[in-house]
Amino acid sequence: MEKNAQDNWWGEGEADRPEDQGNADLFDHESSVIAYNKSPFAASLPWLSVGAFVTLLIQGTALTAPGGLELCFMEGFNLLFVGALLIWMMDDAKLGTRISVDPADSRIWVGHRGFRTELEPKLIIEYESSDYVRIMTRTEPGREGGTATYRDICICQSGTPPKTISSTNGPLSKSRARRMGKSIARAAGLDYRKK
Repeated sequence: MEKNAQDNWWGEGEADRPEDQGNADLFDHESSVIAYNKSPFAASLPWLSVGAFVTLLIQGTALTAPGGLELCFMEGFNLLFVGALLIWMMDDAKLGTRISVDPADSRIWVGHRGFRTELEPKLIIEYESSDYVRIMTRTEPGREGGTATYRDICICQSGTPPKTISSTNGPLSKSRARRMGKSIARAAGLDYRKK
C-alpha cells in the first residue's frame, strides 16, 4: 500500500519530497532540526472531546424526553453542533504547528497546517549567536470583562524589540511555553533566559 506523501510532512526525511523544493531558497530542510511539532489531529483532540461530551450529554437527555418532537429537536441540535464543529476544524489552516531551526543559516521557521491544507511557512526569523530565547507574558481583554493571558516565545536581541516565534494560552501555557522555548534554544544553540 502506498503512503500519501501529503499527510506525512510531520515525519523526518521530507527534504526529498519534490513539493518542498519551492521553499528551498527560504529554508534548507537538509540541515533543519524540528524544535516543536504538533499535528493537526493532536491539536483537534480537545475540540473532539468537547463534541463527544456534548453528544453524550444530549443523547442522555434525549432518552428522557417525553415526546417525539423534543427528541427530534435535541437530535437535530446535536447533529448541527457536531457538524459545525467538524466543518470548522476541517477548514482551520492553523491547527497544526511546526517550528524548525536551521542552525547553518541561523533561521527559525514556523509553519502551520490544517487537515486539508498543506504546510505553509508563516514566519521566518533570523537570529545571531548573541541572541537568546525568553518567555514573555502578556494579557489581553477577554470576553465578559475578563482577561486572557498569553505566553510568547520570543527571540531577544540587544537594542531591538523581541521577535515573537509563537504564542500559547490556556491552563498549561506556562509549562508548554517553557518546554517549547528550551527546545528552540537548544536546537538553535542559543541561551534560554527566564528573565
